[in-house]
Amino acid sequence: MYQDKKIKVAILDLYEGYPNQGMRCLREIIHEYAESHGLSLVLDEFEVRQRKEVPDLSYDVYISTGGPGSPIDSENSDWEKRYFEWLRQTEDHNRSVEERFKKKIFLICHSFQLVCRYYKLAKVTKRKSTAFGVFPVHLQSLGKEEPVFTGLQDPFYVVDSRDWQVVQPNRNRLHKMNAKVLA
Repeated sequence: MYQDKKIKVAILDLYEGYPNQGMRCLREIIHEYAESHGLSLVLDEFEVRQRKEVPDLSYDVYISTGGPGSPIDSENSDWEKRYFEWLRQTEDHNRSVEERFKKKIFLICHSFQLVCRYYKLAKVTKRKSTAFGVFPVHLQSLGKEEPVFTGLQDPFYVVDSRDWQVVQPNRNRLHKMNAKVLA
């Protein structure tokens, strides 16, 4: 995947300064991946919500984290405007280059909810009660072909702790964007 044995990763931190295990785990996973694949790693972190930081387009991979609070109440905030401008620029870049030069974005929980709301891909709603625990995730047929899921069992299990959810996918919007539900 990375022919020159270098990888440049940006973590977009949406935790808003709250202490958490997510950032520690992401750092560990990224460093372990680079080491096990013999890659020279550049890893930079951007504090999106408090400092309104977003990366430029020089990174290979972008990981946008979960975070506390409502993925709805931040609509039109300064940090969110910058975040979605970064997303638009990345999207424009990806439309203009061949596959091997496209930027990869991995959205986790709060980030995923924000992007679903932004693109109107589904409803983002507050849960009646907090989801907390370990839950099974089942792969869809396309998910079984997705390299990110290579080596995972079906079902695989995730830790869930959230007050917001993404429900009622907008199939027309997903189709127009060529987006797929993988799991």
